[in-house]
Amino acid sequence: MNMTGMTMNDLPTLLDRVRKADGPDRELDAALALAIGGWKMWKSKHGYWELANLPELTACIDAALALVEQVLPGCAFTIQRDWGDLNRCSISTDDITPTPPYVEDGQTLPLAILAALLSAIIARQETDNG
Repeated sequence: MNMTGMTMNDLPTLLDRVRKADGPDRELDAALALAIGGWKMWKSKHGYWELANLPELTACIDAALALVEQVLPGCAFTIQRDWGDLNRCSISTDDITPTPPYVEDGQTLPLAILAALLSAIIARQETDNG
């Protein structure tokens, strides 16, 4: 996959990938960082595409939540984990007239957080595009 081509239009496909993921995935980290995180790639002197300081978004709760706060500043979120298989994140993006929260489950908490973030961004795009 050519990661340099990721755009906001690819978010539904990216959401599907996050929902299907079963654990940490560095290619998925890169796709998320490029599509919504503001990271940029460049070609190294050896001809390889490089992406510096890529956080482990799909592996680390803190990294996933930092991305939520970067992309949707001021949003409210909850995360839930039980002793079974539940990993859930809920994100609300509007504190004045609350929108229904964007709730997603995932194989891990970081994946649930990232899925909820993508759902919220996609819904915002659809609202903005009317």
